Amino acid sequence: MRGFIGLFIVFLLYSIPLQVSATSYEELPPQEVIDRAEVIVVGGYDFKHRTETSEFVYDGYSFDVDTVIKGEIGQEITAGIDRFDVSWADDFQKEGGRFMLLLENIPEADFLTPVVAGNGMVQLMGNTVRGDNGDKVFYREFLNENLRETKQSPGSGDSKSLTSVLFLVGAFNLGGVLLLDRRNHPAGYP
Repeated sequence: MRGFIGLFIVFLLYSIPLQVSATSYEELPPQEVIDRAEVIVVGGYDFKHRTETSEFVYDGYSFDVDTVIKGEIGQEITAGIDRFDVSWADDFQKEGGRFMLLLENIPEADFLTPVVAGNGMVQLMGNTVRGDNGDKVFYREFLNENLRETKQSPGSGDSKSLTSVLFLVGAFNLGGVLLLDRRNHPAGYP
C-alpha cells in the first residue's frame, strides 16, 4: 500500500507543470490578419534595447522599417513582441532573417503589436516567406503583389528629393556667380 501511495505522489509531482515559458494564441486565417492589421511593414527588430513594456505579455522594441505596405509610419517604430518570442526572433535575425509585421493597436500596450502575436509575424529570408503551413503561400503572394506597388520607407524617397533640391540650389548659385563675374569684368577685360 505504501508503494502505491509513493508512486501516486511521484506521478502527481511529475504531472504538475513547474514552469510555463510559452504563450499560445488562436490561429487566425491570414486574410483576417491582413484585414485586422492597421500597419504592415517589413524590417527588423533592434533587440539591443527594450524601449517599452506593457502590463500584458508584450514588450516594445525599436523596429527598423525597410518597406511600408500599409499605414503611415516613420522609418523606425516601436513594435511589440511577445516576451517569449524575443530569443528565437533574435536568433532568426542574426541568421539574416527579417519580418513582415502585421500590426494593430491594443488597449494593453502603448505601441503597435503583431495581430494576435505570432499570427502577425511573418518570417522572411530575403523576400522568401518561411514557414511550414499553408499560410506561407498566401503571404508569399500577398508580399509579391504588394512589393511591386509598395511605398518605400519614408527616408528612402526623401534623399532623392533632397538631392534634387541641392542640385537646383547649386546650379542657381553657380549661375549667379557667373552672372556677377560678367558684370564685374566686361568682355575683353580680364
